[in-house]
Parts: sequence; structure tokens; C-alpha cells
Amino acid sequence: MRQSSRYPQNTETGRTWTFNASRSSGPITTWWDDLGTPSFDPAVDRKLNDELRAIQGDRSMQELAAERDRLLVEPIDVRRRSFLP
Repeated sequence: MRQSSRYPQNTETGRTWTFNASRSSGPITTWWDDLGTPSFDPAVDRKLNDELRAIQGDRSMQELAAERDRLLVEPIDVRRRSFLP
């Protein structure tokens, strides 16, 4: 299956994921209201970047995406194989 440039594709199953923004934008937008008016000063911005680089390490974005996909798909597969409805 060819990967669409518009939608991300699960690297394990080859299925394309879609996101319906119109369905979710209302509830998600209200989350921002709870935050007030957050801002990052240069020290916080630097700390976030440093920590994200440490998490990424030597892994490529493709490797990180594959790990993310595995972590998302694995519990779904376990549930599918279980006897739970």
C-alpha cells in the first residue's frame, strides 16, 4: 500500500490513519481554555529542546514513529486476542 503524504501510515499494518478535526476540534479547543495564557521563556524552551533531544538519542524520526506505532498497536492487538468484548 502506498503511503499518502497527507495522512500518516501505521508502519506495522500499512493502514492509513485519518483524523476528523471537525469532530474533535471543539472539545480539544476547550482544553486550551483551561491553560489560561501559558508562555515559555527561553530557559523553558531550552530545557524542552534538551530533554527531547535526550529522548530521541541517535534514533531517526522513522525509528521513533515505528516505536510509537508499536506502543499504540500492541495493546489493541492484545485486547483483540483476549476473550474480552
